[in-house]
Amino acid sequence: RRHTRSLCDWSSDVCSSDLIKTAKSAVKAANTAYNKAVATNTATPNDANAAAVTTAKAALDAANANLAAAIAAAEKAH
Repeated sequence: RRHTRSLCDWSSDVCSSDLIKTAKSAVKAANTAYNKAVATNTATPNDANAAAVTTAKAALDAANANLAAAIAAAEKAH
């Protein structure tokens, strides 16, 4: 599962499929947090809950961007 250009340095080696798997997990977790924040704000609308939605949305956007970058890097590597 590991791929490297240097046969001597396995310590810094990361398989692109591992990066994608990790990024997908992060998107799933961020999506869950975002949905929870939206539900909380819907049930109890207030400034703190609205701010939590904004923060969760930013985290979800960042996770999606990281996933896109991991996929692009994997495509470029192959």
